[in-house]
Amino acid sequence: MELSKKALEEVAFHSRGRWYRGDEVDAFLEELMVSVDQAEREQAELRQEVKNLKSQTAKLKETLQSREEEYGSLRGDKHPLTRGERICRELEQERDELIAEIKQLRRFREEFREAVRDDAKELLNRLEQFSSDQLL
Repeated sequence: MELSKKALEEVAFHSRGRWYRGDEVDAFLEELMVSVDQAEREQAELRQEVKNLKSQTAKLKETLQSREEEYGSLRGDKHPLTRGERICRELEQERDELIAEIKQLRRFREEFREAVRDDAKELLNRLEQFSSDQLL
């Protein structure tokens, strides 16, 4: 099921007389719950991916610094290499760009989930407004 406001607005239940078919309503709600669960799983995966990227970036930075110090001590320098600093800055910039993109994706996911929740609440509120006679 596509989790969007348009998709929720297009939901229509057939009625038999003044009653809505419970099986259709139940099937829709089940599909909605499955979609929300999937969105939550994807969000957890993205969070784990961000955590892994941060960890990898820290390890790469430590390795780079270690190698620069090692090379500098071989040359008798106490200062990191200019080339190494440039590489480190490039890696940091790439890391920052990746983190920014992940944050944008997370914001989008949160806004999307919030919109889905609001739409689902609105749909449930609409359903609750009908009396049992209207639903049948």
